[in-house]
Amino acid sequence: MENVKYKLKGHGSFYIREGWLQKGLKKFQAEGPDLFSKREANEILGVGANMVSAIKYWLISTGLLEYSNDKKTLCISSLGEKIRQYDPYFEDYFTLWILHYNIATNKEYCTLWYLFFNKIDVKYFSKQELFELMKEKFEEIFKPTKYSTQSLEDDCECILKMYLYNKYEEVSPEDNLISPFAKLGLIKFKDRKKGVYEKGSPNFNLLPPLVILYALVDYLNGKTAIDLEEVVFGSNAIGKIFNIDNFAFYRYLDILEKQGYVKIVRTADLNTLYVNLNSKNDVLEEYYTHEARNRYVYN
Repeated sequence: MENVKYKLKGHGSFYIREGWLQKGLKKFQAEGPDLFSKREANEILGVGANMVSAIKYWLISTGLLEYSNDKKTLCISSLGEKIRQYDPYFEDYFTLWILHYNIATNKEYCTLWYLFFNKIDVKYFSKQELFELMKEKFEEIFKPTKYSTQSLEDDCECILKMYLYNKYEEVSPEDNLISPFAKLGLIKFKDRKKGVYEKGSPNFNLLPPLVILYALVDYLNGKTAIDLEEVVFGSNAIGKIFNIDNFAFYRYLDILEKQGYVKIVRTADLNTLYVNLNSKNDVLEEYYTHEARNRYVYN
């Protein structure tokens, strides 16, 4: 059986910093596809030389950049173009959530992020426990013949730094060591002194319902209907990616149904979920051109 592709430590130990995606996308637009191969790339991006490849990695991981048909040339994706047009400063929670979703579902390129948000079903954990859980699940799913456990450990550390919301530290928004994804509240300290973390549930009002719709459209992959039980309780249940429980997920579905984006048909034997938008681009356009999006802008 062919081994499943995976990637460890593609970020070079650098998690996404505040301003990286915005600057990277803007400079890529100005400089073109050869930006990251230029000798002065670090000067153009305003970062250390060893951070250039990390920015490239994260722009691809989030889906802002993609390879063209020749699989060699990078270009701005349709998502990247939408964000450049409607949210160029990455100020909207919707944008952050979509980028998070793309990372957490990128099994091949962001392997441990995929495992953490889809396959690791624990609420509380220490760093060592997280490493052991990830190692076990990684070996079970990907069956690697040889790999670096240090790289796996570095990925675990990177996930914590990228998502940890630390209410104990007052930091300036201009501090470029902060990750914008910490705002999502997906990882918190349970007991800081003992080094115990927890998967946090996001603020319901800061996770726009159309993010859930985007995930549904992606999950259906061209289909218009699916068994509701599969989406809610299946091994790849969408709620896991956002650390939301089934009650919260049903609340989002109720909102989407009232807004006319989905329809749930309930029968004695089967509950079927119908989605009324055909593509992820349709969802992006629907959200970014809707005035209500301003409720989700953060400082």
